[in-house]
Amino acid sequence: MRKLAAVLCIDVAGYSKLMGRDEAGTLARVKAAFAAFGPALERHHGRVVKLMGDGALIEFASAVDAAVCAIALQGVASATDPTLRFRMGLNLGDVIVDEGDLYGEGVNIAARLQALAQPGGIILSETVREHVAGKLNVALEDLGPMSLKNIERPIRAFAVQGEAPTEAGAGREPVGVCVLPFANISGDPEQDYFSAGVTEDIIIDLSKLSSLTVVSRATSFGMKGQGARAIAQQLNVAYVLEGNVRKAGERMRLSAKLIDGTNDATVWAERFDRDIKDVLALQSDLAKAVVEALRLRLLPSERQALERYAPTDPEAYKLFLLAREYNITGSERHLPLIIRLCRRVTDLEPGHARAWALLGETLHRLRRSVGGADTGEAEIDRALELDACIASAHAAKALQFLYRGEFEEAERHCGIALELEPDDYAANLAAGRTFLMQRRFDEAIRHFERAAELAPGDYNAAAMVIQCYQGKGDEQAALDACRRALVRIERIVAAEPDHSGAIGHGAGILALLGDHERAREWASRASLLEPDNIQLQVNLVCAWAISGDTAAALDALDRIVPKMSPELLVWMENDNDLDSLRSLSRFGQIMLAARARFQDAATAVGD
Repeated sequence: MRKLAAVLCIDVAGYSKLMGRDEAGTLARVKAAFAAFGPALERHHGRVVKLMGDGALIEFASAVDAAVCAIALQGVASATDPTLRFRMGLNLGDVIVDEGDLYGEGVNIAARLQALAQPGGIILSETVREHVAGKLNVALEDLGPMSLKNIERPIRAFAVQGEAPTEAGAGREPVGVCVLPFANISGDPEQDYFSAGVTEDIIIDLSKLSSLTVVSRATSFGMKGQGARAIAQQLNVAYVLEGNVRKAGERMRLSAKLIDGTNDATVWAERFDRDIKDVLALQSDLAKAVVEALRLRLLPSERQALERYAPTDPEAYKLFLLAREYNITGSERHLPLIIRLCRRVTDLEPGHARAWALLGETLHRLRRSVGGADTGEAEIDRALELDACIASAHAAKALQFLYRGEFEEAERHCGIALELEPDDYAANLAAGRTFLMQRRFDEAIRHFERAAELAPGDYNAAAMVIQCYQGKGDEQAALDACRRALVRIERIVAAEPDHSGAIGHGAGILALLGDHERAREWASRASLLEPDNIQLQVNLVCAWAISGDTAAALDALDRIVPKMSPELLVWMENDNDLDSLRSLSRFGQIMLAARARFQDAATAVGD
């Protein structure tokens, strides 16, 4: 199996000379040093692939985790036994996994870089440096392109410079912060979306700083109404940031205060008055004020990332926040509205990368739902051209590759998205779907469950977990997941009786739980609400298939083939929910007709 991984190679400098002087003592000291590495490896999710006497091979899912851990390990090593000096090489690349061991060029590059490191030093490949830029509180020396043994192309390398700083940052646990939703005190309830959007942007800004660990939007918004001390204890954070927003015409006032979670004391408070066109500068100033209040250290790259003083178009900003708020609700009936809003934003502000990303993502989702020629690919590519560090854009790009059956490229973009924002809902959902399509159920479950944690009000990820447990053959876990997902779905349907997506997923879950009468009623209701939503009809096909109603599943499938998009065909060809139908001749005939339809269309275009 191939996958993308961060690989850390460690070697004891001068090991042969040390062994020559004191073999037994050296072995004991090296063993003790590796044992001391355990807590840091666990904290940063490192897996020891193998120990090799004088060295180790360690795997990480995240390049940031790997780099921070490597710096921490050098600190542990010097504190544990100053007579031992370790050389470390770190690379992010494609590896082959075989019986738990790692092979391939990704490992070889890490090993070659380790050999070039100074005792006590760390060398990173350029791929790692790209992912950790702005996230380490250490300087990196550019060593330039280096010719490595048995590696065909030169590899640009970077050496970690100096010791880890004493301030919160690399080699030390970051400070935990929860940003509560800023209250809307404009006197207009319709402005709630604006204060929520400003809060999310503040969370995004603070999350870029290596000295802070910031609670995700979905989790922090669920803490509304609780006291700072209770929130700090529940989420294991040190500080809580809260405030309010007053918007009046083209002016806004933002008041904020930072609260110590141990004693409810106000550490810092300030009020900002700005034009809405300067909202980006306002958010940057707030982030820098928080850093200064906590006496943290900003890297030059982090400070530069916060220097966003170019004015934004006020109308574009408000419309984008509105589009993003509609997107969070998850209802497919809002897709055309999101598209209209994003198109207007990009008309007003052509350089608005996040609007291009949301536009492309929504166009692709609409194509999967009701068909159409617009794939959203050009819009997503435009977003990445403007800003290659938008996690949601990489997640959307991953789904485009996934629905074309290009699983390796889909996985690569998921990896980039998760490196940029490990706690991004869209990135985890895309990764879950990517692994599910490849029937790598354990990996899919991990990402779906993380996505469900990040978005307590959403049902998609919670529902997809069920399919993974079914694929594993764990019926009890699947039923437990059904009950958890149904709680979310019933809450959504109670608030939005016309939420056809939630109702369609609920029909399948009810069927699995044995409530067939209610399942049929929900399925009929969903079809009446959105008869032209092909994605919804596919979900209902799956519901009938997993509940054992083969005739209903095949009849429904037969009806939607003429309207099915090529993306949905790829999904259905790999969907384990339909495995019970695959041996049936009628299913084979239906799928054959679907493939022929797209082949005929491709031929017509070629002619």
